[in-house]
Amino acid sequence: CGDGYGCRILAERVGKVLGVDINQPLIAANQQKNETANISYDVADCFAMSLPDASVTGATAMELIEHLPVARVDQFVREVRRVIAPGGSFICSTPQNSHGDIPVIPWHVKEYSVAELRAILERHFSSVKILSSKSGGRLSEDCDSGQKMVALCR
Repeated sequence: CGDGYGCRILAERVGKVLGVDINQPLIAANQQKNETANISYDVADCFAMSLPDASVTGATAMELIEHLPVARVDQFVREVRRVIAPGGSFICSTPQNSHGDIPVIPWHVKEYSVAELRAILERHFSSVKILSSKSGGRLSEDCDSGQKMVALCR
């Protein structure tokens, strides 16, 4: 959840938000400054969360998978799928790289093409829709030349 920015946005629209991050000092800072009753924070490993099976109605991973080791991305998506209740949703955003295997942003482990992201997500979710945007523009179903991707999975 990083600094909790996305949690605060979600809290305005949903009943309860749980922000997780492996960074214990960051979670402690989020807990200390949290002024929103429907947000809680917890230290957790995205590859092995302590949440029970099917315990949440939805999950997000905004700008995360490009930082994960490629060999563990499937493990992460499988873990997210495990904690989402039947009928729940997963929203995932990541930069789009249509230019090859070398990440445009040097601190990213891998930036995925639309086809690569779709293949990963479809191994774990029966419905995957990918939208993209250019330079902060509106999301579009034209994914061939976007800079960012948002995947909607069920």
